[in-house]
Amino acid sequence: RAHEVDGEHYNFVTEGSIQEGRAARLFLECQEVKKQNKWCTGDFLFGTRLTAVQQVANSGKLPILMINAAGAKEMQHQTGKYKLDALYIHVSPPAIEELERRISERLIEHQTIIDQRIAFATSEMEKASAEAEALDFGYDYKVIDYDKYEDERLYMDLKVAISDLSPVIRNRLKGLPAYVLDYADIIPSNSVEKMVPKPVLLCGPMTDLNAKMVMMLFEEFPEVFGHV
Repeated sequence: RAHEVDGEHYNFVTEGSIQEGRAARLFLECQEVKKQNKWCTGDFLFGTRLTAVQQVANSGKLPILMINAAGAKEMQHQTGKYKLDALYIHVSPPAIEELERRISERLIEHQTIIDQRIAFATSEMEKASAEAEALDFGYDYKVIDYDKYEDERLYMDLKVAISDLSPVIRNRLKGLPAYVLDYADIIPSNSVEKMVPKPVLLCGPMTDLNAKMVMMLFEEFPEVFGHV
């Protein structure tokens, strides 16, 4: 897209470079995504490098990623040094009919593309449910965007889901200073609770909304989250 900046929104590379990285197992996950809108058209490869996640975690921040269901499943089924202990969150609309209405309201894509996006979103939602039931793959949290005009409700649910990883977020939700423990009767008052450097994976069919939620998290908690 015209507004996307290399090194900020994504790290743009050639297809050959990604294929070489896949062969060398440099990626935790790598998926082909079809896009056709007013910004771009075609098949694109998106991947998450192991070193990028490690660099953010080593800096003491939480890596946060947006990936689709296939990418999340691939990451959860990795082994050895590629096995990632992450927090998997799925963001869903209350019903597929509501998602169809929201996509149609944008008026920037052809009906055939809208149909394809809805079919993909339906598949994503069905996978999330079926895989969790089969215990083959499941999400740690599933949050629902009940009202597209009330982003704050969804944003609050996301912060609650992530709060176990960060005392800064948890204490902010409770109205406490960032690193003040709320159980000083158990732990000496001069102790400092550390953040759990676990990557946060945000999945689901509403990519624009997920991107907005990620930006809101970065803006409110720049000391907590790191770009991957």
